[in-house]
Amino acid sequence: MANLQFCLLTKLSEVADIQPGWQHLQALGCLPSVFQHPGWVDAWWHSFGVGRDPFFVVGWCDDSIVGIVPLMIDSGIRHAQFIGHPLNDRNGAICLDGYLDPLWSATLDLLARSGVVSADFPELLDADANALSSVGRVGVQLTPGRPSPVIDLPATWDEFLARHDGPRVRRWYREERRLADLGTIRFECLAGDDASTGLMYEFHRSRVERWSFTGQLTELAEAERSDEFARFLARLARNLAPDRMLRLGRLHAGTDVVAQDLYFVWPGVTLNYMKTYQPGLRNYSPGRHATLAGIRHFISEGLPVFDFGRGDEQYKFSLGARNRDLSGITVSFGT
Repeated sequence: MANLQFCLLTKLSEVADIQPGWQHLQALGCLPSVFQHPGWVDAWWHSFGVGRDPFFVVGWCDDSIVGIVPLMIDSGIRHAQFIGHPLNDRNGAICLDGYLDPLWSATLDLLARSGVVSADFPELLDADANALSSVGRVGVQLTPGRPSPVIDLPATWDEFLARHDGPRVRRWYREERRLADLGTIRFECLAGDDASTGLMYEFHRSRVERWSFTGQLTELAEAERSDEFARFLARLARNLAPDRMLRLGRLHAGTDVVAQDLYFVWPGVTLNYMKTYQPGLRNYSPGRHATLAGIRHFISEGLPVFDFGRGDEQYKFSLGARNRDLSGITVSFGT
């Protein structure tokens, strides 16, 4: 690491220049999650970046990029967060093995020297939380973990069913037969260009209608119920299409789409990011059956982890999830 150096990028034009190195790290398997993908960062910034400034810390060794921390600074209160907050379900540096500790140490130094007052890094991968905790800087504090349940997927669907007691499985089949009274059941999982921008607008409309129908619209984050969020999803679908990292699961009953799940996929992981269903069919449990169909689909793809994302809702555990807490780090830089 004798030739290890760090630089700070604070302009989008500068960030564009590191795209080849960023993509190279992705190709090497260094991308922590979809939320650090260049396509996610671009879509989020295009929709929600007003009032923030980019703050990218880039590590170089010789002529190669070995690490990137994609942050933003609130230009008013000088507060640092990962680009994408609060929509990110996972956060971490894009980094080659062996460089994470010095990358985070340099990041904290650059934040302090730039007059940043505080930072908040929730939903961190364990390696990043450990690296930040080990820096030894005053003001770094580990925050309590937040629940993020996951299912360790078996090799086959039959093995998945065998994990659940007989009465539960029989109830699922009874619900499925009731749903089939509405028409032939069919599940599709769209990716790439098939997960079109038009379908993203449809997904967003359905999701807002579902929350409105149940009288819970105010519980949905303001950004997520806005028209801008639909445009964000559409741009994101275009950006992620080449890598097929966005998937849209759609459960049909006859000619109607009765439930939809939005997934993100990266090596080894499927993240069930958002879901919606026809609220008038709630008694038919279409949401549960869309999720079950998605689990079955990703088992067939050989993916080992089905990640439900943030939140400890009971339905996740009824499908066999185990809890996993994601820690966070806050930093106070003083005045």
